Order: sequence, then structure tokens, then C-alpha cells
Amino acid sequence: MIADFRDRYFFHNRCRGSRVVRVWLAFGGLFLAAPCLAIGTDAGLNIQNTATVNFEISGAAQTPVDSNTVQTLVDELLDVVVVDDNGGSVAVSTPDAGVVLQFTVTNNGNGSEVYRIIADPTIAEGGFDPALDQIYLESNALPGLQIGGDTAYVPGISDPILAEDESLVVYISSTIPAR
Repeated sequence: MIADFRDRYFFHNRCRGSRVVRVWLAFGGLFLAAPCLAIGTDAGLNIQNTATVNFEISGAAQTPVDSNTVQTLVDELLDVVVVDDNGGSVAVSTPDAGVVLQFTVTNNGNGSEVYRIIADPTIAEGGFDPALDQIYLESNALPGLQIGGDTAYVPGISDPILAEDESLVVYISSTIPAR
């Protein structure tokens, strides 16, 4: 039906009966409309793709035609998401020590990544700046920070490696200064 429509309205005078041009143009739109479904594909994977065209000329089925095989290397997607797990403001006393904030870091990319975690306790509001005590990485599968149970983070030494779609809970312990 597509070939007949284009035959009558667009290519009747220009192609002058060239069946090859009409068939390729009729099916060309099908290839352009195909969605790319590579979400969740590992970085570095080599994808091979071959297209096949099935068509008819004057109602008679023709031998299917295969394209050349094309190889595509999947690029690495870097996508990290940090979520504040504290549910809003955290009540503290002044002075106070060992106040903990919790965050979840998720690697939404398509390959394993090493993450360096940096906490900036500077609030820059009214001279009130908590002091960073320590960053901890959840390591014992118990909810909440357990000092001695969860791993104390040392930048450049214990940088976590997260596989694709893997998450890690990070705790930031701070000291709240006196007013």
C-alpha cells in the first residue's frame, strides 16, 4: 500500500517505472522509524545488526534482501544520582557532636565506576558552619550508622566501586558548633 501511494503521487513522472527506487524509498521510512532500544546495555559491548527487506512487486513476493552487517560499540554512560535520605531538615543542638546525615549514591550508568566522595559542610549562612568529622560507607547491612561496623571512608584509598544500577548508603558525621 505504501509503494502504491508513492507510485501514484510522488514518483510517477520522476522515476519512470524504476521499481528499485520505488521499493527502496517505500521501505526506507521503516528503517528510520525503528526505535533504538539500547537502554541497559553494558558499555563496551559490540552490537551486530543486519536488516532484512521483504517486498512485493506487482503482488509477487520477491527474494528478501539483507543489508550488510553493521557493528556498533556501546559507549559508556556516566550517570550518578545522590539522594538526600534525611527527609528534610535535621534537628540539632548547639553544640553537638556526631550528628549524622544519610545519603544514597546510585550508579545509573552502564558500567562500573569508582566514586570519590566529598562532603562540604560549609553552609555560608550567618557564620554557622558545622565541622566534618568523618564520612562512612554502609558495609554491614544494618540500617543507620554503626561506628565500628560501617567503613570509615578515606578519599583516594577506600573510594567505592559501584556496578551499574548499584547503590551505596553514605553517612556524614559532623560536629555542630556552639553559637
